[in-house]
Amino acid sequence: MWDCDRSFPWSMSFCNSWIKGANAKVPNVTTHQWFKRNACASMVLFSLYIANRFLRPYVDVPITGYFFKNYFNDLIGGFLFCSYVNTILIMNHKKPIVSGIRLFLLMIPVAVSWEYVFPLILTYSTSDLIDVFMYLLGTALYYLLICRGYHIDATKR
Repeated sequence: MWDCDRSFPWSMSFCNSWIKGANAKVPNVTTHQWFKRNACASMVLFSLYIANRFLRPYVDVPITGYFFKNYFNDLIGGFLFCSYVNTILIMNHKKPIVSGIRLFLLMIPVAVSWEYVFPLILTYSTSDLIDVFMYLLGTALYYLLICRGYHIDATKR
């Protein structure tokens, strides 16, 4: 009933079979590898976010403590948002965004809205230009670590 590819909940065929039923088309290797790269990176960074969230009060180092308290989650946020968008695109059988320019064009309005529009709505939120820079730096890290040098064949979906 379960083949070795469906045994992992983060695999593309598991998601396809969950969405479309047991007769889902198994995607090609390229899409599957891309999905695994995004899923693994997201799990690692989400674990770092959780560790930062709960261990941050115990870190009392002046410079690094300030960075982890104020900017680390924004850095992770840029990376995770790009990974999330590409995962959604892959699950809907669309080509993921691998161009650095397109990733930045996606992230700039998102970062500006998170830092300058939401503080107008949420009273506990504050605006900071360095946070926008951290979101864009997270996007650049996503491009360098996940997208750069990775060719997706448009004929294979």
